[in-house]
Amino acid sequence: MPASGINIYDVIIAGGGPAGASAAYYLAREGKKILILEKEKLPRYKTCGGGLTFKGLSLIPFDLSEIIERSCYSVNINDFEANISLVTKREKPVVCMTMRSELDYRLIKAAENYGAEIKERAEIKDLNNLENTIELVLKNKEEKLYSKFLIAADGALSLAAKKYFGEYNRKHIPALEYELYVEDDILSQFVNSSRFDFGIVPGGYGWVFPKRDHLSVGVLSMKLKGRNLNDYFSAYIDILGIKKIYKSEKHGYVIPMSSRKTFAKNRILLAGDAAGFIDPITAEGISFAILSGQLAAESLIEGNMEPAAVSNEYNNMIARKILPEIKAGKFLAKFIYGFRGLRVWIVKLYGKKLSELMTDVVIGNKQYSELVKNPLNYIKLLFKWSFKNKPLKKYYDNINNMQTNS
Repeated sequence: MPASGINIYDVIIAGGGPAGASAAYYLAREGKKILILEKEKLPRYKTCGGGLTFKGLSLIPFDLSEIIERSCYSVNINDFEANISLVTKREKPVVCMTMRSELDYRLIKAAENYGAEIKERAEIKDLNNLENTIELVLKNKEEKLYSKFLIAADGALSLAAKKYFGEYNRKHIPALEYELYVEDDILSQFVNSSRFDFGIVPGGYGWVFPKRDHLSVGVLSMKLKGRNLNDYFSAYIDILGIKKIYKSEKHGYVIPMSSRKTFAKNRILLAGDAAGFIDPITAEGISFAILSGQLAAESLIEGNMEPAAVSNEYNNMIARKILPEIKAGKFLAKFIYGFRGLRVWIVKLYGKKLSELMTDVVIGNKQYSELVKNPLNYIKLLFKWSFKNKPLKKYYDNINNMQTNS
């Protein structure tokens, strides 16, 4: 137990990204005593494409227009192996382009407006689950902080996740991104759409996100064992026709693609990357981060700050609202990244319809779980066409089982 007179917070939140800041906003608005720990000075650069989907944007209850650099109402999807180029358009912005430093800072400031405290350059060295509180030991001068609960939203290498939730079969995929400052005529070619290119890196894709004065360009791979994406990126730049670059900023990183089994226990709740909440198809994590932060806050309030009730609430909420989408997304991702020939075949036949469906998922009009439980006839035909292939037969059988049980 901490000594009498020690300041005890209702909730300390490790990490000032979308998950942590969203949780802080809702808890502070409910009058809870909240402290956000951020290990860097804010605002700080965060390696991320910064694409905020309309689905993610819809979760945020306040205006973000001041930090949106471009609103893309169309998506340009290319598959170079299938020789297909497609464009989908919506009346809503499919993806809003931000710089993550500004997005995170805006979310944190919204929480601060409701009374949440922010402690910068505060990195956790250790933590201990005491009888009625969580004790956090900071690296700086061995400072100790106490709270009734901890929301661990400090990324895939979260100390709290590792210490109290154990190791698990983590899968990380490599990604490489550059912030490219180019000539105006090149920039103007990309300003109206977000762009995704398949068939340029094994088991992955390249992307172009237009920002206010530059392009965020990157490649990632779901299959590449080696983590050197430089050659693929160079080839991608040639494909895009980008010849002259005035300034570039290179950022390599890995994305956690496997979620944990349990997300709350011992007064600790995992959110965002710490829980492994990433879209299995797009590798986008902002939307799930915001949602999981909100669910963490909701579970603390609904559970009346009682540990057992809170853990039960949060684990159940995640099981209902996030895990089915991740499971269904993984199932569908096997067709996109696991079987190159099949992807090419289906894109040639049904590329436009698939692109429209994926766009509907991104803006929040449809869910992956709907597509899996109610597979389209052309997907069923695809599996019948390749029924003799044993791995594909297994997936075809799984679809039939899902239909039978739904």
